[in-house]
Amino acid sequence: MAASLNNPYITGTPINNKEKFFGRDDLFRFIEDNLVQGTSVILLHGQRRIGKSSLLAQIPNFLSHLRQFVFIPLSLEGQSHGSLADILHHLATGIVRRLNLPEDQVKIPTKDTLESDPTVFSVGFFIQLYQVLGDRKPVLLLDEFDTIGDRTDQTTTEDFFRHLQSMIINQPARFCLIPVVGRRLDDVKVLVSLFRQAPRKEVSLLDETHTRQLITKPAEGILEYQPSAIGAIWQLCAGHPYFIQVLCSVLFEKARDKQEDRVQDWQKITEEDVKKNINEAIERADNGLAWFRQGLPIAERVVFAAIAEMQERFHPDPWKLLTDNGVVLTNELHEALETLKTGGFIQERELSELSRDRPYSYAVIVELVRRWFIRRHSLRTEILELDRLHPEVLPLYQQAKELQEQGDVIEAIALYEQVLQINPNHFQALLGMASACLEDEQFSQAVELYTRICKVDNLSLRYREAFVKSLLGNGRDFIQTGNFVQAKTQFLTAIELDPENKRAQQRLSEIEAQLEQQQEQIRASLQTLRNPFFVGAPVSPEYFIGRKSTIAAAFDQINNRSHLAIWGNTGVGKSSLLQFLASSEAWQQYGLDRTQAIIVTLNCADIVPFTANAFWREIVSLIQNELGKDDLLHKDIEQMLHSQSVVKDDINFIRGKIGEQEKFLLLLLDDYDAALYPNENYTEDEMESFLSDSRKVAVHSRGRGRDNLSIIVTSKKRLSDLDPRPNPNSSPWYNHYLFRQLRLFNEQEVSELIGRLPEELKLTTELRQVIQEVSGGYPVLLQNACYLIYDFWRSGQNLTIENFTGEFLKAIEHIFQDWWLSCDEAEQSLLIFIAISRLKSRLRQRQYEFIDMKLILSQNERKLTNLEEMGLIKRTTQRRKTNYKFTSSMMEFWVLREIETSDEEKLIRWNQITLNLMSLPQADRIQFILRGLRHSKEASASVIDWLSKLAPSTSFGMR
Repeated sequence: MAASLNNPYITGTPINNKEKFFGRDDLFRFIEDNLVQGTSVILLHGQRRIGKSSLLAQIPNFLSHLRQFVFIPLSLEGQSHGSLADILHHLATGIVRRLNLPEDQVKIPTKDTLESDPTVFSVGFFIQLYQVLGDRKPVLLLDEFDTIGDRTDQTTTEDFFRHLQSMIINQPARFCLIPVVGRRLDDVKVLVSLFRQAPRKEVSLLDETHTRQLITKPAEGILEYQPSAIGAIWQLCAGHPYFIQVLCSVLFEKARDKQEDRVQDWQKITEEDVKKNINEAIERADNGLAWFRQGLPIAERVVFAAIAEMQERFHPDPWKLLTDNGVVLTNELHEALETLKTGGFIQERELSELSRDRPYSYAVIVELVRRWFIRRHSLRTEILELDRLHPEVLPLYQQAKELQEQGDVIEAIALYEQVLQINPNHFQALLGMASACLEDEQFSQAVELYTRICKVDNLSLRYREAFVKSLLGNGRDFIQTGNFVQAKTQFLTAIELDPENKRAQQRLSEIEAQLEQQQEQIRASLQTLRNPFFVGAPVSPEYFIGRKSTIAAAFDQINNRSHLAIWGNTGVGKSSLLQFLASSEAWQQYGLDRTQAIIVTLNCADIVPFTANAFWREIVSLIQNELGKDDLLHKDIEQMLHSQSVVKDDINFIRGKIGEQEKFLLLLLDDYDAALYPNENYTEDEMESFLSDSRKVAVHSRGRGRDNLSIIVTSKKRLSDLDPRPNPNSSPWYNHYLFRQLRLFNEQEVSELIGRLPEELKLTTELRQVIQEVSGGYPVLLQNACYLIYDFWRSGQNLTIENFTGEFLKAIEHIFQDWWLSCDEAEQSLLIFIAISRLKSRLRQRQYEFIDMKLILSQNERKLTNLEEMGLIKRTTQRRKTNYKFTSSMMEFWVLREIETSDEEKLIRWNQITLNLMSLPQADRIQFILRGLRHSKEASASVIDWLSKLAPSTSFGMR
């Protein structure tokens, strides 16, 4: 390659050479069709630097076969300040010079003439032009047309547009306008209203084929672009012609340098060459990129910068990035996102494109632009530009500043508030208001404002001193109200900002001494107190709450000598309920005489291994304990217990004797499920015989004056669902029971239990909400949560969301494990789906979105009902849309952690199960998500993060 060889790539100027122009075939066809149809106006628009000027320059080349038209390229650049006469004179002069017309044929009207009568342009000048052109129609190719709209004097703009409109109306078939606009049409509403009937077309990015031509054709025979290099340029430029030209221009120069240095294979352009020269290409394109940025309004720049930064940090959510940087999300910012999408600056990524490495849901379309934005315009810089979003507040802001300087801080604060109501992101007003609040000793408000300012600019030194003063003042106020914990937080923050601040150190030392003294007093007084909550054992009757409907049903059955089967999942409170039913307090409460009943309470799960003989023997033994040694029946029972086996007839005999004493027998049988599972000593036939005998005992001699037995049993599931060997030809063995489900606590019962926490604990609303979230109304979880909180308080330990959730999970993990194992594999899979489906809103990442969650759930309605009845999930309906969520957020955490710590074998097994529940694409999508979550702590951590938002303060349990 000769050293004098010119660079064939064109940057910064329109392409006039037809051979160096590629693509835009659809635009040329669009223009040709409309010209032939007699259209008067054809409106073209597109982003800055997208190639609009080059397109206009090429219309005469690509449409030269349309002999009936004369194409006249014109530009309105530099006409944003002149008068109407100046603009019309500029156009007339341009037409004559472009067509090289002699002045005696077409006379250019003077500015003075046009000043006095603008119609001379449309009547006199154009009549002469028509006469010279004959049958050929002039087509005005108007570049930079929207610059007319940039004028501060909108009167001239409107006059010019009206003048053009008059020409179009009065001379519809004599000429044609093809104006080009370098901004979104919504930003030039006057222009759109003028040409509202005009066909319009966007000048957009090149497709991949034309991109390849633009890369390779100009340097054909000189450079050889490897396919991977072309792919890299496509990834960086996305078909944007200006940036393709800039990057290829740099690559050409580097190759030419290599040729001069006699580097082997200098003509081959590799992917590595592209990567090495990205930064230089960005430098070369700096002016064009600055022009590109200036075309974006302020709100769009901020959102664009957030998305660019989001991709750099692999952050999934631009809105969180903005709020983390102190921005209040406004309608303008949300609208800006939509405008950037429709304008072709950003794109919403497809669900299938999301991955752990690239979790972001939006992306800048032109990667080269994104990289330039990151280097030249930080997100913080763009955020500070939001001050100018509402220029109408400037007088208010200036007035507030003046009032503050004059010492009228109260009025200044009021005006600053007005500014921030209109523009919440006016950071100068935010600073002014923070300073004024500090002056007025409104320390709490000042701390809040400086905290937000800190997010915006990392609190430069000029604001740090004021922030520290605010914190010290706020800490002093907290001390005066007795809130030492919050005071300590203020002083700690002050020391973080200014580690050498002696005053803050002294205050912190004083408050820590006071807190330690306070804690010692509390610990001393609390050590003697009994924890009123129950963990690992049934609740004592004096502490039993709620269940009024179930208790009433139970006593109705007892009073009628009938039978009740209560069912509900582990931890729902069945054992506590039976213990309460046996208590004197319960009988007195319902007006019944407990001395008439011989009450036997038995947990069937305690009989290991379970057999019919062991069951009846235990029942008889417990009856004997209740009767006492003086009872006449005692000797009979003693003989029974010494016999080889105890059978149902023995129970009937005892019933008869009890009836003779005008008493009745009440059996309270917990965990009756144990009788429904065979073991080595208890065959299925023996089980069937036992269940039949139990039914006979329950219904023995009813109606003959011997109705002196009532049985209440509990089980995890409805007895009918546990029937081991259903027989359609006979009455079910459980037919004599009234069924009643023991559900989770309702809101009143939850509130009543939490109310057992002592008033001295000063339970906050936030902590109450956390308790409800982690327990979901499950009695066993509520008891554990309240037990822990009471224990923290009693021992004087600092209660944070982290140590609370950590200790809580340790305490109840075995319960979650039991619930999980009690579900079949399909039910476990549905729990996984529900946990994952909630990650989209919790993490704001679309990668956790299912193909059709609604369809998956609708196909498994029976399983979902089972999970609801177990109390693991709950169904909500909003706007006719059904959603499912975990009753306990900690159970959700546990399930997500199960996924995160799963091994390959589990993943394969879950995949097999999902294939039985849904279609192959759905199963593949879920498998992709599961693999993404594996070994990650992000998903489970999101639950704790969310709980932290409910209780954001450090010691969230104390007011």
